[in-house]
Order: sequence, then structure tokens, then C-alpha cells
Amino acid sequence: MEKIMNRENQVAPETMIRGKANDPLVEAGILNFDDNPNFVTQQMEGSVNIYHWDVLFDMFIDRDEFAAHPLFNLIFQQIILWKVLSKHSKKHDAVLSEIFKDSKELFDSGKISKYSESQIEKASIFKFIKKIMLELEVVDQDKKRLMIYFPKLPECFQLSNEDKKNYMEDCDISDSNTKMLDIQRNFKMFCIQMLMNTAAFRKSQLMYRLISKDSFAVYLRVIWTFGLIINLFAAFWVDREEDGTLATRTGAQDLAIKIMGLVLSGSSTFLLIFWMFYSYPQQRRIDYEDFKFDNPGADPDTLSSWIKINIFKSFLSKPLPVNMILHILFTLIGIFRSYFSLAMNLLLVVNISRTCRFVMNAITLHAD
Repeated sequence: MEKIMNRENQVAPETMIRGKANDPLVEAGILNFDDNPNFVTQQMEGSVNIYHWDVLFDMFIDRDEFAAHPLFNLIFQQIILWKVLSKHSKKHDAVLSEIFKDSKELFDSGKISKYSESQIEKASIFKFIKKIMLELEVVDQDKKRLMIYFPKLPECFQLSNEDKKNYMEDCDISDSNTKMLDIQRNFKMFCIQMLMNTAAFRKSQLMYRLISKDSFAVYLRVIWTFGLIINLFAAFWVDREEDGTLATRTGAQDLAIKIMGLVLSGSSTFLLIFWMFYSYPQQRRIDYEDFKFDNPGADPDTLSSWIKINIFKSFLSKPLPVNMILHILFTLIGIFRSYFSLAMNLLLVVNISRTCRFVMNAITLHAD
């Protein structure tokens, strides 16, 4: 499958031949690519061998024409037909189950080299199909249950784990009505995220991995952990003087804490700017749609709405920009005014851990 689609979509046949040793049939004058540009030679076929299923998957995600190609649809439908026939034929079921099982074991074993090229190609195709195949049970007009099989769209693979986790944590599952309402309010949000993530992935996979929400969640934890390390050093090095002020025992220790504090502040500033450039535009679009859902009939383009959407909802209510700003303030105050402020960095764990946030709310709810 991948060979056919590569030949037709990825590069022109002339491009694949020129720059390499010419095909013997071309050199003999038997074939002429100017007259027959769609002819596929053995050399061209060998240049697109499948050596791992993720080659197909990466191309599926990276190229719209791959998933939209009629040949892909035809091959997928043939696999589905085979799967439907397996429900009525033990022979078909046994063969198909064995193929899916073998394809999984081949890649899970970590010993791909002991398999032949044809075995790897077949396993790659079925592993890829299994990866993108979704099934849904429906009830037809005759009240009979049917299984519907369809390929998952490339964009659907680009929804970050952080977004899924936040949705599952915030979704109200008390009854079916609230679940449907949450799905409706989040549908456009998911579409915006998936489309923008897919566009970023296709421009640069490396940059996409650096700016994804999952990556920013990791950055948030790393910065907080660095703040924890500074506080551990301060706990051993800082003593209370007779007048009540806090000071290190030696000048070298004071310098070390100041350097670590400046590194923490600089890293937080860089991440804040990085987030503003790459994640903030997406967040504004999401909150714009969210505002329209929560306020039907309200004009989202008024000044008050703009402030609410672009400043409060998209910036001040998000953990990463708030944490980075507070890390900068607490750290600078701590290293230049009072070491006590360094400890305030630890409280920002409430924007990282949902459990810590609940504990903090329980402690402070009735503090008065």
C-alpha cells in the first residue's frame, strides 16, 4: 500500500530516478519516462520499502493526500471487509487474528532484524491499520446492532494528553445531559487544538514537540523542581541572625544561591516569552469560542469582552504564565531582599498538582 501511494503522491518518478544509477531498461532505450511517466521500475519500488509501521503512520499524519487518497480508502475498505467476513467465517477470523497478533509480536519483540523484508512489510501494514482503525456499535432501523469501522483522521492524533486529562478531570459525569453539554462546549476547542497542532507538526516535528501542551506541562514541573532544589540548598545554608534577619554562613553560599536564583528567573522569563509566542494565540482562539458558548448573543468583540477573553481567561487563568511570573517575582525578591521569599516558590505546586490544589483549598477554606 505504502509503495503505491509513495509512487503517486510523494515524488515524481523522474525525480526518483535522476541522480541515481539509471535503470537498465532506461539505459537500453526500452523505457522512456517522458512517454510513460507513471511506469514503476524495480529500482523505484525498492526505494520505498517499508521498514517499520511508523513510516506509514508518520506519512499518514504528515500528508493530507495520503489519508485522502482513493487507494488508501480502497485498501482500508478491503481490510474492513475481511474483518466483517471474520464475524461469519471461522477461517477468516483465524487468519486475520493471527496476522494482527503476529504484527504486534514482531514489533513488541524488539528483534525485527530476524524477520524477512516481506514479513516486516506485511506486519507494518496491519500494525498501521490497527493503529488508525476505530469501531463504533450502532443500531439500525431494524433494531439490529451493527459494528461500524472507520479510520481515525490524522488530526485526531494531535490532541495532547494534557488536554485529554484536563477534559476528563473537569467533565461533569453526574448524568448524560451534563456530559453531552460538556462535549458540545469542548468540541470547537478540540477542533482548534487538533488543527493548529497538526499544522505545527507538519511544519516541523521537532518544533511541534517543543511547543506542545504536554511539553509545556513538563517545563512547568521542571521549573518548580528547580525552585525546590534552591530551597533545599537554602535550608542548609541560611541561618537566622540575632536581629531576626536571614543570612548565609559564607559569601560563597550567598553567591551560589544568587546564581541559581538568576538561572531560575531567566528560565522562567524565557518560557513565558516562548509560551506567549506559540501557545497564547491558540489559547485566545479557544477562549474566544468558549466565551461565545457561555454567553450566547453577547458580542465577543467589545472592549470588556476583549479584556475578559485575552487577559483574564487566556492569560491570568492559565497555570504556566501565572507560575512563570510568580517564580520570577518570588525568586528576585528572595535573592535580593529576603531568602524567605524563595519558599513561596513551593506554593506554586497548586497549579501543577490537582491533589495539592484540593488540599490547599481544604486548608484555607475555613481559615477564618
